[in-house]
Amino acid sequence: TDEQIAARAVDAISALTSPLQRRPWLLAVGFIRPHLPFIAPEPFWVAAERSPPPLPARTVPPANASLLTGRSLQEGLTEIYGNYGQRLAERRRPRLSAGGGLGRKLAVGYSAAVSFVDSQVGRVVAALDASPAAGDALVALLGDHGWKLGELGGWGKHSLATHDTHVPLLLAGHRQLPAGAAVGTPCSLLDVFPTLIAAAALPPDPSDSALAGRSLLLSAEQGAASRPAPARGGRRLSPRPAPPRQKKPRRHGQASPPRQPRAARVPGRGAATQTPVRTPVRTPVRTATGRLHPAWHPSPTLPPRRRVNGSNG
Repeated sequence: TDEQIAARAVDAISALTSPLQRRPWLLAVGFIRPHLPFIAPEPFWVAAERSPPPLPARTVPPANASLLTGRSLQEGLTEIYGNYGQRLAERRRPRLSAGGGLGRKLAVGYSAAVSFVDSQVGRVVAALDASPAAGDALVALLGDHGWKLGELGGWGKHSLATHDTHVPLLLAGHRQLPAGAAVGTPCSLLDVFPTLIAAAALPPDPSDSALAGRSLLLSAEQGAASRPAPARGGRRLSPRPAPPRQKKPRRHGQASPPRQPRAARVPGRGAATQTPVRTPVRTPVRTATGRLHPAWHPSPTLPPRRRVNGSNG
């Protein structure tokens, strides 16, 4: 599939850079690998097995990690075992080891998948370099999340650890970008869109001030610019608190008014009176295995739900 995606991207570059197409253009190419399951042609597997990735520097979580953090580090096992046909219950899942077994095969497979998709990116970049837009195009290469291969004793992407939240972000091809420069300033993927706007030299728009991000071209030129936060602006992320409910004043000693029955009309049966019914409660039930499960149990003293008055018509 990634080979087909790269082939379509090459055809799109040829069409977008033709003399008949004079408008600015944006081409977004999304590859599938290295998502699970790790599939790559055999030459990439052989190369990954000959030069396997290094073992993680730390295979246990910090001693002061919370219980929630420890559980989140293991959330990726469900996805891993499901993709490899081992949908085992949590208590039956074998613990993966980064040094051997399935854990080591996952590390080799991940390396092979990354190398394979890197070759497909090279096909697209080579087509761009051979096109008339080689000197004007801005290339941005980024990922949507990281991945753990035994780091901190975890696997997958389902945690807030640095291995899951940090992603690659490479910019190349623009005249304002210094070749081979690495910038250590914190940034966000929200900065990609403002960077594309600045690189295209589009006229300013009033809505640009509401973008949650800023252009990275200036940071790339200066090497490391001060930045207090990865992103700024944008909409509120949390809803406004609801106003407190105003209770009606009640005189001392005054009881609540009784609940009135609700009248309903039954076709062909005259008037019917709806009788208030107590809500059933959830009570724990002990099963044969000894576990407690909440279940609904209606009260045996419930009054009849409906009393019909009048003729049967």
